[in-house]
Amino acid sequence: MKDNEKLKAKLVDYVQDAHAMELNLETMLESMIKAAKDTKTKAMLEAHLQQTHDHKHRLDQRLEALDSHPSIRKTGESVAVALPKGLIDRFRSDQPGKIARDGYVAEAVEIAAYSLLEQLALRCGDEATAEVARANRADEEEMAKKIAATWGDAIDMTLEHDGIAA
Repeated sequence: MKDNEKLKAKLVDYVQDAHAMELNLETMLESMIKAAKDTKTKAMLEAHLQQTHDHKHRLDQRLEALDSHPSIRKTGESVAVALPKGLIDRFRSDQPGKIARDGYVAEAVEIAAYSLLEQLALRCGDEATAEVARANRADEEEMAKKIAATWGDAIDMTLEHDGIAA
């Protein structure tokens, strides 16, 4: 395999990883939406779910342009990892704080993944994929800021839920 072919194969691998990551987040967001008790959190999660659908669509387009498709193995793994999280979200007692924490961690992982994808795409000379990575990363950075702005509310709701005076 020539170096250019190896580089393209690595790029496809990273785009497939990002696609599987978005599927994982989609499953987790659906679970968090069901578990969320307050309307503000639920609305923010629903907006992010729509954004996640958009990200996945952009990645689908890039995979098609690269003559590839989502990885069945990576897709299966991502969903298998997300499903137990859904059960945990529904039954744990400290939902508001931990949903916010988990959402923020997910954003950090996505920001890192899209930063790496952008760098790899640039090394491949694939500006279209680099632009998708930049656009998706910008959305994730904005969502991380929104989540960070809710720390106080999340703790207030957690304390209220647990019957602890603030």
